Amino acid sequence: MIMIVLSTALLGLAAGCQVQVPCTVPEGSHIVDPSFPNLALEFATLANCAQSSPNDSSPNQYSINLMKNIFDRTGGIPIIRVGGTSADFVKYNPDIEAPVVPYPTYDAKSNVGNTTFGPNFWPLTKAFDSLGAKYIPQMPLPEKNRTQIEWQAHAIVDGLGWDKIMSIELGNEPQFAVNGAYVNLTTEGYAKMFRNYAEIVTGTIRPPAAIYQAGDIGANVDQPLDYPINIPGIFQAGVDSDGNVNAAAAHFYQVSGGSLAHLMNHSHTVYTMTPQRTWVEYLATYKNGSIPLVMDEVNVLSGPGNETIMNGLAGAIWRTDYFFYCMTIGIKRVHMESLFGSYQANWVSQASDGHPAATRAGYYSFLPVADLIGNGTDSQVAQLKVDDSLDGDHHIVYGAYNAGKLGRIAFVNFNEWESVNNSTTAPSTIFHLAGLQGACKLTGKLLQGSQGAAGLAETITYGGSQWTAESGGLEVENVQPGGTFQVQIDADGTASVPVPYTSVAIMWLEWS
Repeated sequence: MIMIVLSTALLGLAAGCQVQVPCTVPEGSHIVDPSFPNLALEFATLANCAQSSPNDSSPNQYSINLMKNIFDRTGGIPIIRVGGTSADFVKYNPDIEAPVVPYPTYDAKSNVGNTTFGPNFWPLTKAFDSLGAKYIPQMPLPEKNRTQIEWQAHAIVDGLGWDKIMSIELGNEPQFAVNGAYVNLTTEGYAKMFRNYAEIVTGTIRPPAAIYQAGDIGANVDQPLDYPINIPGIFQAGVDSDGNVNAAAAHFYQVSGGSLAHLMNHSHTVYTMTPQRTWVEYLATYKNGSIPLVMDEVNVLSGPGNETIMNGLAGAIWRTDYFFYCMTIGIKRVHMESLFGSYQANWVSQASDGHPAATRAGYYSFLPVADLIGNGTDSQVAQLKVDDSLDGDHHIVYGAYNAGKLGRIAFVNFNEWESVNNSTTAPSTIFHLAGLQGACKLTGKLLQGSQGAAGLAETITYGGSQWTAESGGLEVENVQPGGTFQVQIDADGTASVPVPYTSVAIMWLEWS
């Protein structure tokens, strides 16, 4: 048993606190899919992400390089959900040459009820064939025109091919009445609506197997524990009575409350994820656990224009911890949402409206997550138990195991630090490790920022590196000193790991 003792000198606590870290995988840990950290695109944003520019249909190498950098670490593939509110009202026109009209721009991000796509839209995905990408295309569940439904179903299969379709998602956030859709919808009404729509699609394209993703339950940010339409409810109401569902989905947006301190709070995430944990538990009992829960639209939510929260280091740290936490409770995948031009976007793939292409803060959350998972198919991640005297809001520890043995440890330090008075050095919490007899090497990387919690994406590094638009999404090394480090392991098997405020550390253990 490894013992981690958190130094409390910087926290003003009276005594140290301990974290028990099993060297072998804890019971109940879940195997993590190598494709666990993944992407979601608002419908028309696919065009921006895949094309070099509105007038250049060649593959967007910047996007390709950024995605490759994630999945080279895990051996997984992009599984891109393409949908959202706009996709519930999209129309298909077989006669247009452009992939989508209007083409998204930075200042006109989404056109709910005013988006049309044509035969050249889904073939845009060929840009990511070299990555082995698959897709979750959404169809508009409120659509009542049978011809539109049939056209859109054929467009998906003709443009993607069955081998690139992970699921077909029917509808978006059915508990919210938007643009005249889903008004006064009940659980039973949704299940019936879903089945009737699926019957039309199935009769049109004849799927080779269960193919539909059900639920897509929107994040109830005002009342996070109250979901009148929920995953257990829709299955009990018969959404899968025809046996054609292969996944269930939900959304999650963390409300910042306009405060970095409110955002950087692990206990708040755990509290607001209470319903989703029960949904995972329910699905584990349904059809022998063959239908997973996918969080297919996730991000930080803040007031309009609040770039500090959505595109700052604090937001990147929160996203990282959210990824970590979802691994431990049995979520199949987490898809971080991108809307072209939004501060929430993982990256802005094209220059538009005077704004350059840029890597956003959200992108940097993927990298420590991918490194914690590691490159293998048997990784298991567990949140490590911290003794009650430690502040569980701000210090969280995770262990990653392969072949049942500890290989990596992640430390999240939500203590807030801002660069003030020209200080560029954050204080650190020291994690004292004991029980490392047999470990021959301990190395680490930091997700951090030179300007602290409020620093924007251009101040953020992982392992001291950045992946910028100027570099075409390739690694730029040595941007920030101290991003990689080694920790001495003493003869008695002890070591001390410094983790700066507002940062994430990933540590690799090598055993002799």
